[in-house]
Amino acid sequence: MKKLFALVLAMALSFTALTGCGRNNNDKNNNTTPPSATTPDKENPNMPPENNPDKKDETLGEKVEDVVLSAGATLEDIVVKLGEEMGIAMPQKLDDETLKDVFNIDPADIEEYYGEYSVVNTSSDHIIAVKVKEGRMDDVKKAFEERRDSVVKDFEQYLPDQLEKAKNASIIEKGPYLFFVIAGDAEKGIDKEVTRIKEIIEGYF
Repeated sequence: MKKLFALVLAMALSFTALTGCGRNNNDKNNNTTPPSATTPDKENPNMPPENNPDKKDETLGEKVEDVVLSAGATLEDIVVKLGEEMGIAMPQKLDDETLKDVFNIDPADIEEYYGEYSVVNTSSDHIIAVKVKEGRMDDVKKAFEERRDSVVKDFEQYLPDQLEKAKNASIIEKGPYLFFVIAGDAEKGIDKEVTRIKEIIEGYF
């Protein structure tokens, strides 16, 4: 009887030991380390560029298109249209000589131009459009600002309506293009006239 009891006890202990070993092996197999959250996922194109070195920033290297006139439009078209809409008294066409002597602009700084300005002492009207060479925009703009100041000075003592127009001269930059406009009817409201000038010019781009 004792021998039988000892045999049963030995068998029970052996079964317990085998069960424990099987559980330990399964635990080891299930203990896997999850991938790092910061590891770049080359198969995930939606991952931000800073976490995914294979995804390029598509905003880099974009080129801004040059500002150009509408198809078929010319500087002369714009000047003529402004003259028709805003009016200009006894205009004289701009040429290389007047560009340099009257406006203090070197023709070598300009690719193309067209302009008219009043030569009578009762009008401050100017409508001029130029395409400026690269790197010369500041110089040409400064020349137009000085011309505006000169016209203002000419009308400080008389003709308040012409003085008002000159004070509100439009110097409008569009890419390589620069427009210098003193025009309109001050009695209609100079702010409205300046707005009309800008709208007409914008319509050609």
